[in-house]
Amino acid sequence: MVLALELLCSCQAIDLREKRKLGKGTQVAYDLVRKYIPFIEEDCLLKPLIDNMIELVKSNIILKEVENVVGKLK
Repeated sequence: MVLALELLCSCQAIDLREKRKLGKGTQVAYDLVRKYIPFIEEDCLLKPLIDNMIELVKSNIILKEVENVVGKLK
């Protein structure tokens, strides 16, 4: 759950930055999160978004896709 929240908050922070040049692995992770969870523009109930993020992390999709780009992570 902690990793899911960290990823969700990190993507939100990236969207709030002016310049968004990301590393190869970070870009892949960001794109995958944003594919399933949109930028949060207004106050909303976060539980559904957090639940979706937890499922995304549990699925290992992010890990597998990042490893495809940067190599095996330990």
